[in-house]
Amino acid sequence: MAMLGRQPLVQIRFGTRAPINWQEVTAADQFFTLFLPSKWHWLDSAHANQQRVLDDRIAESNIYHLGSQPFVIELDDLVVRFLAQETSESGDQDAAFLIVATSDLLNRLNYDEVRAFLLSSDYAISDVAFVEDYEKSHLRYEIRIDGSDQESISINCRQMLILGNSEAMLVSLCRPLTSARNYENTFVDIMNSFQRLRP
Repeated sequence: MAMLGRQPLVQIRFGTRAPINWQEVTAADQFFTLFLPSKWHWLDSAHANQQRVLDDRIAESNIYHLGSQPFVIELDDLVVRFLAQETSESGDQDAAFLIVATSDLLNRLNYDEVRAFLLSSDYAISDVAFVEDYEKSHLRYEIRIDGSDQESISINCRQMLILGNSEAMLVSLCRPLTSARNYENTFVDIMNSFQRLRP
């Protein structure tokens, strides 16, 4: 995934420590910040000249579309703004990836309504939890997403939904079920590091 860009790192926040050899990444529009492993690369739609590359990248493989479910099917305004993926010798289909997407329509719901939608859907949803933390409040859950019979792609995602003043933010961290790697600790560290910087 050599085409993915790298942003200048920002200084680590006081009281926050990244795992060894990880990098702190802040979106070019200062919308959010997070830690990523050093072997992960990313595309940021807010960075000059990366929007088209990001769109082309997502169009290349339906696996990124799967990572935006279930909301991308229900909402026509859900837009992927950021894509990060680990470098894998076996190819992108076996690599973990992260998507950050936003939607105005999704923001019209409250957390209870989103939870009800998830639990009533046909998806395999587990570990649904609302984390109340003032401006950092969010809904977390895990979801298994299967592609079509022709694609034979299945992924497991850890998702976080953050409602805001005008836009809802979906953070989706996924791994293909064909991957033999254990991403549990990596996913926990990435999710715990994520911070929305603008309400």
